[in-house]
Amino acid sequence: MKHLGHIYENNGTKNGTSYFKCSKAHSHFCTGSLKRLPNGQTIVLKPHNHDHCVNENLIDNFREVLKHRASTENGLLKNLYDKEARR
Repeated sequence: MKHLGHIYENNGTKNGTSYFKCSKAHSHFCTGSLKRLPNGQTIVLKPHNHDHCVNENLIDNFREVLKHRASTENGLLKNLYDKEARR
């Protein structure tokens, strides 16, 4: 789940409320967390100890383009990767 530029991992559900922790909890020792109430409202429980990565959107887009091209085109994956990386 993405929220305000940070990525969260599901940390369980209790009484319809879903809890999430920062995806960088282990690598950055981040305690950032939030909860999503049954009505869809999102509440930040703890702030992050790091900035969000601006390049994550670029990386996600690059990965999606590679997946799409790999499933629709014939050829070596290395060549597809090299062509997309040059863009």
